[in-house]
Amino acid sequence: MSHFTVLCVVPKSVEIQKQDANIHEGDDDWQNAYNNQYESEELYKMLAPYSEVDEDYMEESLYEIHKLSEFFTDFKYGNGKKAMKLLKAEIDEVKRFISEVDKAIEDFDEEKAKEPFATQLEDLEKKKTRWVELLAKRQETSDTVWNFKKTKQEMPVTQEFREMMYDYFWSKEDNIRFENDYKNQKITVWEVGRYNPQAKWDWWVVGGRWRNMGDNGLFEDLSVFQETVTKPYWTELGFFKLMEIENLTKDQLEEMDEYQISELLKKPKQLVKKYSLKAKTKNGDKRPLAYFTPEELLQKVTRPKVGTYAYLFPEEGWIEKSEMGWFGISEMDTYSFEEQERIWAESQKEITDLMEKYKDTHVGIVVDCHI
Repeated sequence: MSHFTVLCVVPKSVEIQKQDANIHEGDDDWQNAYNNQYESEELYKMLAPYSEVDEDYMEESLYEIHKLSEFFTDFKYGNGKKAMKLLKAEIDEVKRFISEVDKAIEDFDEEKAKEPFATQLEDLEKKKTRWVELLAKRQETSDTVWNFKKTKQEMPVTQEFREMMYDYFWSKEDNIRFENDYKNQKITVWEVGRYNPQAKWDWWVVGGRWRNMGDNGLFEDLSVFQETVTKPYWTELGFFKLMEIENLTKDQLEEMDEYQISELLKKPKQLVKKYSLKAKTKNGDKRPLAYFTPEELLQKVTRPKVGTYAYLFPEEGWIEKSEMGWFGISEMDTYSFEEQERIWAESQKEITDLMEKYKDTHVGIVVDCHI
């Protein structure tokens, strides 16, 4: 999951109603992040095509379930022993997974109830026995259990068998499609999914975590997005990354200004640039592979004075530098410094030109998107 900002550029003529959103104070102020600072029908229209959950913008997609394809091919075309071996291995894997979850919960909270997981393991043992009984029938008459003769999209005919199959292979019956290649003796099992290839969000709120930008998320003057500032590269790395500096605490870091932090970063090996995916320290921490040099951290970069992660324009649509992933990590985080700077420069030029096009007739509204 990730939160990020998108600036929706809407006509000044559009009705925008300010909401009584900031009703919480003090320690409860964070709850205001879930209240729309403004309401506008235009926002819903603009953001809708980028929904991850709206069926109106989805299209069908097929993904092969390789384990099921292998299982059905082996079992249909004569290699029953191999199919049985595959099935039992899959069941054992499910049992192993449940056992690990059970152990993890116990380690986290010894008093946490484990009954549901114990029950699942018992059910798996019973179902495994019943599976073997049903599969054995195939040796007597394949049509009793299988029926691949009518069309390219056929199903096992026994309801009990179907339900157990989908249960084991983590699929739903309505989402499965069979294709039988008689000539090459291969059965392909497809999972039928639906998705929006343009999806960017699964929910959003006006302002949200960025409600302090502009006038509670509203920018009546778009020219501010054309302005740039020059600052040290380390300011791009984020607050929690900077806490690596000499193991600073949150309070210590908040009390420091840019000059003080820059002075500390003149010392080598302050911030880790890359970690090993496997090796760990004696304490069990991730082992650093490379550090930012002081020169890299202190070099000057040009950035927007005010900016958002993405922009949504009436004609040009959604514009972003790179795609957002999990935990606030985007594709940009995987690029070299030189590549990042090139993308930043190209992006700023594009946004500057578009703001010039819209600044006299439109306003900007900051939306907090979640994906």
